[in-house]
Amino acid sequence: MTKLLKSLKELNHAAGDGKGVVQQSSNGERKLVMPSALPLTLFKDGFILRDGPFRAFDGGGDPARGKSNRAFVTDLMDGYFPSEMKHTHPEGVPFKLIDKTSEAFDPGFKAFSGVAARLD
Repeated sequence: MTKLLKSLKELNHAAGDGKGVVQQSSNGERKLVMPSALPLTLFKDGFILRDGPFRAFDGGGDPARGKSNRAFVTDLMDGYFPSEMKHTHPEGVPFKLIDKTSEAFDPGFKAFSGVAARLD
């Protein structure tokens, strides 16, 4: 975990974490825009990127998916932005690490993300 934290700190610096960029709108107005960090939650058995699905290191029974998921974290630990993000974030992107490595992912809990039903 220490190596991953160090690598993420270096990658976040390279991606401009904490450094704003001045952007000019069509009407000539300028504003400072800060890069937004992608939440990366690490569990003992896998990870979640943003609010996406849980990605098990073993692939959840799919060896190819497990290899891809492990490659994501290996790229980070080796000091590289994950290769799967080269098209969506070619200049890199800062990450916000949420450390839950002391626990396994619990698929039973899901925060409410749907639409409420209205009872008449």
